[in-house]
Amino acid sequence: MSLCDFVFEPTERHRLISPKEYPIARGFEAFDMPAGQVNTAYILDTKDHFIFIWGDPSQRYQDQIISASVMAETFSSYWGRSWVCLFKRSNRLYGAVDKLGLFPIFHTQQGSKHLLTSTRSQMAKRLETCCRIDSKGLIQLIAFGQMFNETSLLDSVKQLKAGRMFCIDEMSGYTDRAPKTLNLLNHSTTSLNHAVAAFHEAVGLCFKNEEQPIISLSAGLDSRLILAAALSNGVRPICLGYGQEGSADMVIAAEIANKFNLPFFKADLANSSDHWAAAHRIATEGGGEVPTQHGHALLDDKLLQLTQGRAIITGTGGEFYRAFYYDRGMPGYSIFGSTLLNEKLLPRATRYITQEFGKLSTPFFEAFPTLKPELEGMLNHVLKPYESQCESAADYMDSVYLGERVSRMVVAGQQLLDRYYDRCHPFLDPTVITEVGNLPVSYKLGSTFHRKAIEVLCPELADIRWDKTNRPLRSGLKWTEQYPALASKLKVKPSWGKTGLPMFDYNRLMSHESLDTLVPHFTSQGYAYNEVKQGFDVLLSGSSALHLKGVSKSLSLFKHELNIEQEGAAA
Repeated sequence: MSLCDFVFEPTERHRLISPKEYPIARGFEAFDMPAGQVNTAYILDTKDHFIFIWGDPSQRYQDQIISASVMAETFSSYWGRSWVCLFKRSNRLYGAVDKLGLFPIFHTQQGSKHLLTSTRSQMAKRLETCCRIDSKGLIQLIAFGQMFNETSLLDSVKQLKAGRMFCIDEMSGYTDRAPKTLNLLNHSTTSLNHAVAAFHEAVGLCFKNEEQPIISLSAGLDSRLILAAALSNGVRPICLGYGQEGSADMVIAAEIANKFNLPFFKADLANSSDHWAAAHRIATEGGGEVPTQHGHALLDDKLLQLTQGRAIITGTGGEFYRAFYYDRGMPGYSIFGSTLLNEKLLPRATRYITQEFGKLSTPFFEAFPTLKPELEGMLNHVLKPYESQCESAADYMDSVYLGERVSRMVVAGQQLLDRYYDRCHPFLDPTVITEVGNLPVSYKLGSTFHRKAIEVLCPELADIRWDKTNRPLRSGLKWTEQYPALASKLKVKPSWGKTGLPMFDYNRLMSHESLDTLVPHFTSQGYAYNEVKQGFDVLLSGSSALHLKGVSKSLSLFKHELNIEQEGAAA
């Protein structure tokens, strides 16, 4: 429930009075602070300052440190907590996005007014008739599955970069400072025991700071590791599960819940769900930026009604320790952690990063080749600073994941939850990132850290089968499962991932989806109407068809919700 909404007019000299608004001081209004947020947001209103801090409840122990530092005019960004502060005497507004951008701040300016919100949907509502779609941002979303830098789906609106600090005043308007480099991944000495202990403590903080938080339980290892840490902390959590009956996610999740006699709320996607309403929720809460196929958490309204108002402990960032680049697997991959071979391995690491983004961009460039040079150049420009900041190829790949993938694509999906739950992210606790992230690279191959940590924290959970192998987790991996890329090259059938029924058939939400809402955003970039249609036909015939339809569905419903009629605005 991290929803906040501010309007600041630094030239204004009077208090604003309205029964629907919360006036603080000259030209400053705060809106939309749900009652449920009082438990997790920190609000300090004094004669000289108004401070508002929000984010991950497990990181609330920092709030008094943040407020004291801010009032002393020592400004910084923090882990898991974003903040804004109005200095009432000088009529200056300061703020900072948390270090990983998990709780974003969106900014735009209308005349002398500065609008700041925590979600793009709130910003769109605040803009009203001035709301436009940024065509270049939309094209990035289709091509890469996300946007980069501070580009937003909304024209003239910035999604401030992770760790960004800013100031707004009458003299200078909006100014900001570049985020500091995190420098967490230096391969300092650590051990499996220290890494497991760090994760155990991070999950413990989630339960310490919230009353009965929920775990989103699936067949995967992220949620199983969270549950293992919860049980080892002596907590028997409430669980919920998404997915259609008979899918591996639901079958194995139910098996786990039954084994430990845990309360388990299941989504009913076959009978009671209104799929059109679900698509509408995804579009609205995602601000049009979350493709419909990424919205499984909002599919069942009854499940939301039963479980909302609590904190939810998610596996956000868990891929950092087991997937993204590492699922491909290959003998010798561990040398990517070598500082001595960094210079020689950087080009290959860049290739792996671009190949990961290329799952969507390769077919997109085949469909719209004239957009390739500009978009590839943009991606290379984004990646370049990471090369010089990292000591090894592994650090480089991991830093790109944390700095770019997590803060944009992953967070956009997580923000779907914000109206219903508070979000806890133990995998992105700073101590966990330092301890687990600095383990030898071999721990990331084949989900080794997850598998070993689960065995240490809760051996019984290691006896339950894993959907990737359909065998008990403790039985380990065959070589085709450990090194699927090598198996594929040797023309041996590889094992890339999950087996059985998918979580949900998203084609139900998009069976009659028209792509017309996307067309003006391509014609505004110089494509003729028939060229756009031909490009869409190419994409619809390939592996990225679901993504294209998901983007179109979400955007069209979002536009309808806000009555956005003018399209194709240039960036």
